[in-house]
Amino acid sequence: MKLYHKLSVLLMSSLLLVGGSMLTGCDNDDLDTNPYNKADVNLLGFGPCPLKRLDNMRITGTQLNRVDKVLFPQGNTLLTESTTYEEAEFRLVNNEEIEVVVPDQTVPGKLRLVVGNDTIVSVSKITFEETAVIENVTPIRNLRAGDVITISGEFVWNIASVTFSDHVVVEAENFLKNTRKEIQVTVPREAQSGEITFSNGADKPQVVSWPEPLEIRQTVVTGLSAEALEFGETITISGIDLDLVERVSFPLMTEGAAFTVNADGTQLTTAVPATTVSGTISLVQYSGLIAETVAYTLPMAEYVSISPTEDLKEGDAVVIVGKNLDRIASINLPGGIVLEQGEFAQSETQIQFTVPEDMGDGKVVLVQHENYSIETDKVAMHHDGAEIVIWTGPWPCTGWAGNQDLAWGNFDWSTVKVGQEIIFYVEFADPTAGWACISPRVADGWGNLPSVGQIDLTPSAEVQRVVFKPTAEDLEALQTKNGLVITGDGFILKQVALSILETVLWTGSVDLGNWANGFQELAWGGCDWTTVSAGQKLLVYFEQDTAADFWQLKLGQGNGWDTLPDFKDFAGGADAVDIAAGDTSLEYVLGARDVATLQDGGQGLIMQGANLIIKKVAIQ
Repeated sequence: MKLYHKLSVLLMSSLLLVGGSMLTGCDNDDLDTNPYNKADVNLLGFGPCPLKRLDNMRITGTQLNRVDKVLFPQGNTLLTESTTYEEAEFRLVNNEEIEVVVPDQTVPGKLRLVVGNDTIVSVSKITFEETAVIENVTPIRNLRAGDVITISGEFVWNIASVTFSDHVVVEAENFLKNTRKEIQVTVPREAQSGEITFSNGADKPQVVSWPEPLEIRQTVVTGLSAEALEFGETITISGIDLDLVERVSFPLMTEGAAFTVNADGTQLTTAVPATTVSGTISLVQYSGLIAETVAYTLPMAEYVSISPTEDLKEGDAVVIVGKNLDRIASINLPGGIVLEQGEFAQSETQIQFTVPEDMGDGKVVLVQHENYSIETDKVAMHHDGAEIVIWTGPWPCTGWAGNQDLAWGNFDWSTVKVGQEIIFYVEFADPTAGWACISPRVADGWGNLPSVGQIDLTPSAEVQRVVFKPTAEDLEALQTKNGLVITGDGFILKQVALSILETVLWTGSVDLGNWANGFQELAWGGCDWTTVSAGQKLLVYFEQDTAADFWQLKLGQGNGWDTLPDFKDFAGGADAVDIAAGDTSLEYVLGARDVATLQDGGQGLIMQGANLIIKKVAIQ
């Protein structure tokens, strides 16, 4: 097969017409290239181009009398990695012009002027006008990086560059062999299978493609020494042509792992980084193509449960159950508190920590390493600010004994309003018992309240929060029948409290859209946040856009619209919480950092979110 194409061009990127000759503009990589600086050596142009070998060529510039040598890229018949240059005979016409004979063995490339220890290199390439006839390219099958391709024909030394698939270029000066009838090119390790093309190197190049694509081998992975791995473990990847791998990438790693490859490219050895996760290893080749290993697993921590989750107090013990929890390095608690390894007890299946002062509401984050952490369910602290304690024990109740401390005038039940809750804090007298109950009654005759008889307790060794919301009839009975008697069986009464009724801060209708709008009615002076304290509940009432399939709500501050700091912990590190379908309100306990932000420079409360219409905001 013969492929004919005239690899020549008449227009160059920069042309100077001097004495009727066409001159190509050049650049100086090492010396001053300012053409107006007459004190330095400058290569301003050469021509005519395209050239004929053994013809005269003119070079123009400044201070050319200082030029020691004129070098042309040299064709050669030797397989050598070194680039060679042919020194040409030249004659100095004057300080601004040199006449040079184009050497017979020169090939396309850049002209070089040697001035002492410096070299001026042209930007444009020397090109030739003879027609290149490409007769054969061989081999084209089963190639790999480092193999040699031979391009044969007539005047093939006029080819300025060979381009492999994915724009991998080999310039003529880097050909292994470059003669009139044959050139040889090493397959670059960046090359991929596909089309091979040849260019004359002009600024507007003429390009020809060989009609048959090259088939260039790439890395193939055949095995992994183990699929259940350990951090830091040395592993071996088996395959073919693994020496073509430039980078070994583990999941979540920004830097490649160090590796070695054996002499025949069949085994690659590396170590599992300490901060990766389970997944596959990517072998990124010089060609840019990626070979993947089979999936492997690492001992990653897993979460099952956390207990208790409500009414936590400073000093309480919290237990987290899961798998590989001995791998956890630190714990991030709501409120910005970090517990380092050694500040909590841990085993493979369990972590236990003590609730510290100033812990907030939200999710506990278990950190295994910088690239892997897991979250628990949300936990909530006990908040006195949302309740009024009206009695404190303890008082044991067995055999239906009665506590009358809130009867017979000891408490004014006329101060309790409809909508308030009575909260009993109780624990089992016998943690192993399967049943206990509490029964709130009126003092007169120990009769039942209109809306409730006895309340069965859930077997537990923890303190329970039993909430009773009295009706208007219940409150009337407490006021007219001498107050509350607490009876039942099998429990210890720890405390009795009343909830605080909500104070409405705003009512109306603001559609948040899909994060398109912001609620600002309680920012920029819209509410006196100095009257609010940490521990109070913020109640947000809303309607859902039923045409949507997701709903979100963010609590933030007016300045910069940043998320409130404790709310961000409550949201598990996100800016917003997801709202379940059908929900009509969000109850959130304000943390100390939230209140400080709202009061000190935060300029009040803003809300954003998705597909919610805010209807009312209250504080409790």
